[in-house]
Order: sequence, then structure tokens, then C-alpha cells
Amino acid sequence: MKRLWIGVVLGVVCAHITAGAEPLTPSTQRALKVAQEAFTPAWAACGDRVTTQVVPQGGRASFGFHQMQPVVWTIEEVYPLAYDGTGRQEKIYQVSAYTTRYRSWGGTWTPWNTGRPWEQGHIEIFNARVTLPDHGAHTQAAQYFVFTDGAFRKPLCKNIPAG
Repeated sequence: MKRLWIGVVLGVVCAHITAGAEPLTPSTQRALKVAQEAFTPAWAACGDRVTTQVVPQGGRASFGFHQMQPVVWTIEEVYPLAYDGTGRQEKIYQVSAYTTRYRSWGGTWTPWNTGRPWEQGHIEIFNARVTLPDHGAHTQAAQYFVFTDGAFRKPLCKNIPAG
């Protein structure tokens, strides 16, 4: 798991730097870590794909999986000024995870889906609004854009269907 996060963080730093931006600041890195910690309890990194198991509500025995490849993170500071135009006492970040393709399993894997025409190659799957105060604990609110009828559970890689 540590290797996954090291790879993800390096990927974000590399993408951030290669896009002509400055290296991530300590607070930006902290916001990214908070968002990734909200994302990972339900997703297993197996090879170059991340997968979650979908457990139906109501105790039905059937289940499914969602899988995506790759996951790329973006982060930006939002609301840098208070309403009166002065600097804020906390930093607020929008952290989003995107993928270029995804698929589902409900007995067999569906073909890879690359999204709607307006999101080709850039499908938002998760985002978090992270607030980092100067003093005290951070807060975050996160949401998924993977729609399903059930709850996500982190699977073991060996239990994910091949294909």
C-alpha cells in the first residue's frame, strides 16, 4: 500500500511540475494526502488498475466490481481570499481523481468505457474539498462519481475476476 501512495504522490508531483507549475507546497501535499486517505479505504491497487467491490444493499448475495485505469489526481487552492478581500486563516483545496477509462463486472467484465464526449480521457471519479486551518484539525467532504446500487468494499487482489 505504501508503494501505491508513493507512486500516486510522485505521479501528482511529476504531473504538476511537467504542467509548468511549481512543486507542491507542504500544505498542498497535506491536502492531497487527506483526500487520498478518504479514497483508499474502498479501493485496491492491483497492478496498474484500482478496483472496488460493490456489495448490494439489503443483504443480497450477488456482488459486482468497478475497475478503472489509471487514476490521476489534480489539486487546486480555492477561495484564497476572505469575503472582505483579506487573506484567509485557512487554506481550502479542491482535490479530484480522474481516470481515462473504467469498467464494471456483474458476472463478466463490460468493455472499457471512456466516458461521455465531453469527458473523453478525463472522467472525474472522486473529489474532496479539504480545509486546512492554521491551527487545529483539518476537515474534508468527499464524494464519488461512480454510480451503483450498493456499498463499496476494498477487495483482495486475488479475489478480483480476471479479464
